[in-house]
Amino acid sequence: MYVLGDSYVGISNYPERTVEDECMWQDGGGGFTEFYEDQLDGAFAEGAGWLAEYNWSLTQNCDPCTGVGGFSPEQLLVLGRENYHGFVSRLRLRYAPEEALQDVVLYETNQGEEYANGEQIRYIQYLEELESTFPVCGEGFVADPGTCATGKAEVGCAVPVGTSSAGGAGVLLAIAALRRRR
Repeated sequence: MYVLGDSYVGISNYPERTVEDECMWQDGGGGFTEFYEDQLDGAFAEGAGWLAEYNWSLTQNCDPCTGVGGFSPEQLLVLGRENYHGFVSRLRLRYAPEEALQDVVLYETNQGEEYANGEQIRYIQYLEELESTFPVCGEGFVADPGTCATGKAEVGCAVPVGTSSAGGAGVLLAIAALRRRR
């Protein structure tokens, strides 16, 4: 579900679910689509719920943009927005027919301009050289991390970074991004 609002949006009458992210995913042979589906299956194992895949300000450069880019002024007018002040949220819902007992009720979080950088579910494609910088999904930080080609295990090592997409209408669900270790 895509929602345009004055702030980020959530769902009040179904439980919010989360997935582990900001970690390196390892290809078990099925590619990123299979990995992400496994993450979602785990998140929704307890039943009906939702999670926020991303929330962005309409004024920021999205990271990554879905489709061919941001909204044009004409598209925003069709959607009822007269300007670029506002936010787009992508919410994923999952429920069985017997669990959908009520209509979805949205609420605005009142998280606005102070969260202008947005938030999103993000994964880093596994590279041994990044083991000291990012945890491995499902495992955490490795005991004996690899090193960069220069012999230094630090942020800023020269390693290739790319994006991973999960098919289906070309929606980019994850991005390989370098961020400092928390």
